[in-house]
Amino acid sequence: MIGMNNFGSWTTDIIAPDKIEKRIKTRCELVLENLVGMKYEIVLYCGYQVVNGVNYMLLCKGTSVTEKPYTVLAKVIINESSGGAFTIMSITTIVEDRGLNGAWKIADKLELGGLPQPVATGFSELFGEIAGASYSPVMYFASQIVSGTNHMILCKQTLSTFPAAEKLVMIILNQSTGNKFTVVSIDNF
Repeated sequence: MIGMNNFGSWTTDIIAPDKIEKRIKTRCELVLENLVGMKYEIVLYCGYQVVNGVNYMLLCKGTSVTEKPYTVLAKVIINESSGGAFTIMSITTIVEDRGLNGAWKIADKLELGGLPQPVATGFSELFGEIAGASYSPVMYFASQIVSGTNHMILCKQTLSTFPAAEKLVMIILNQSTGNKFTVVSIDNF
């Protein structure tokens, strides 16, 4: 899983939760269990960064431990020191679902690769033939009803460079009421 070819840079390595190396998954889950106020579940292993030890990038689904629970998707960075200790370095909320009208609604099923229709068709039409980069959907995150519907998608971006540079990006598409798709934003994950 971990190579030393890009010391200090993030290496994209998409792995479903049930395929994560057991030692890493267990230790990350133990660190996440100790948090107060939010219970996190690992949804996706996104990559690693070799530093003084190794940083692991995870996508987690969190549920608040409050009177009115709400759900978040968060990017969590956990460091494994060279001595083997695991420490949370950062937790960044990507999207929050409080069940309010006009707000983001996290997808019921967070699955690798697939996009719901007609989002899959709209994505293919928009990103099928872009010069300089290719985009592959990793996971459909959420939708938001606005003027039409916004769709939040985690994607792998591969630049047409030598060697090819890969990174994760968050793409938001807008689907108009007439089913026309446009790109709202492409941001680093």
